Amino acid sequence: MSCNVDLGRLYEENSDPQFQFGMKFVTDLLRPQAGERILDLGCGTGPLTLVLGELVGSSGYVLGVDPDEPRIVVAEEKLKALGNGKKETTEAGATQREPWNENVAFWVGKVQKVIPEGPFDRVFSNLVLHWVPEGDILSTLEGVRKCLKPGGRLSGVLATSIGKIPEQIIEAVMVRLGDSDAKVTLDSAYPYRVISAPFWEVKFREAGFVVEHWQECEEDVISFSNIYETINYIKAYTHGRIDGMVLGEDGIQALLDRLGICAQTSIKQNALYVEFSAVNPVDME
Repeated sequence: MSCNVDLGRLYEENSDPQFQFGMKFVTDLLRPQAGERILDLGCGTGPLTLVLGELVGSSGYVLGVDPDEPRIVVAEEKLKALGNGKKETTEAGATQREPWNENVAFWVGKVQKVIPEGPFDRVFSNLVLHWVPEGDILSTLEGVRKCLKPGGRLSGVLATSIGKIPEQIIEAVMVRLGDSDAKVTLDSAYPYRVISAPFWEVKFREAGFVVEHWQECEEDVISFSNIYETINYIKAYTHGRIDGMVLGEDGIQALLDRLGICAQTSIKQNALYVEFSAVNPVDME
């Protein structure tokens, strides 16, 4: 199967809201320390992975993992673009060279498989776990726990529901493209769904985690300045499977007329989410 790097670049262009959203959890919830080994689960094109690499420093290690090869290709391009992996710092008037990103790497794969370079002190997951099919949630969490050292932590944020406007647009696009069962295609290509926070907490505990922090929140996670940004976001996040741009401008306008939406309408995608931290308990046997 060929790798469509353009889809990875489209994802990069549309993922800044997730990066900005995730940054506050890096600083407030994860709080990585120098020398730690961290797995960035569902890293996308790696912006948070690179931040974590700076924070753990040259004595630490960060591995970004994502099942989407085009996103990992873009992440590796960004890592290579940093040059020889050395960052200039200045202390007391002296310029030093710190080879921090020599300890950052990326890997294409799923956490249910064997993750290289483990075990890790921490696993970080920013707006990723809600993409996991419901039947795979427990095995995914069990796979994460196997990646952690005893006493290691899984921290991050996951959505428990999400606004309806992108789903309305997706369904309309699929109908216009002649899909006889737009809802099935929507569920397989864009699997956001309402799964309650208590369900997730039960799954964390079934996987063997001790939940130490669990807070439900509500916030505008993603903002779009117009409908075309929304359509590009959908294309990027469905790996190109739902591409509203193939309808052309006239087709998109007809779609928007049907939905009663102006093309220049700004959209804030509201979501309920949970911020969490869970520990892989030390085996007392």
